[in-house]
Amino acid sequence: SRGLGDVYKRQLLVDDERSIRDMLSIFLRKHDMDVVCAESGEQALAFLKSQPFDVVVSDVKMPGMSGLELLQHVRATRPEPPELILMTAFSSTADAIQATEAGAFDYFTKPFKLDRIEESIRRALEERGRRKNARQVDAEKRFDFSNIVGRSEPMRQIFEMIRRVA
Repeated sequence: SRGLGDVYKRQLLVDDERSIRDMLSIFLRKHDMDVVCAESGEQALAFLKSQPFDVVVSDVKMPGMSGLELLQHVRATRPEPPELILMTAFSSTADAIQATEAGAFDYFTKPFKLDRIEESIRRALEERGRRKNARQVDAEKRFDFSNIVGRSEPMRQIFEMIRRVA
């Protein structure tokens, strides 16, 4: 788990080509990753509404919703969106810049080495774990009760309840 903190370590793989989905999912599962596959951007959105994911790996060019549209939708509608990694067979510098500006964690041109995408997913998981830990530290700093007198067990329970509610 490489110190990934409390993350789901679950990936959503989105590609309209079954052979790509099969190849990547088999490879990633062999590397102890929990992978769910979707064949379209629309199906990916349905999965994202019902399950937590840390990383989404998506093809850019797909019928219907493109990977870039999926990225923009997820970034706009989720308070803590998963990291998004885009892959395409039709790369251009403009597309790579647009993907990065839209918030893509990484961008690959097909064909790519499988170990490179695995490493990118691991880096995305580590980054997500760091951000989550930073948010927890920030929350703990905001709710410092050291100025309030009360060290009894009932008071500690109240302080903990306040932290959880906040």
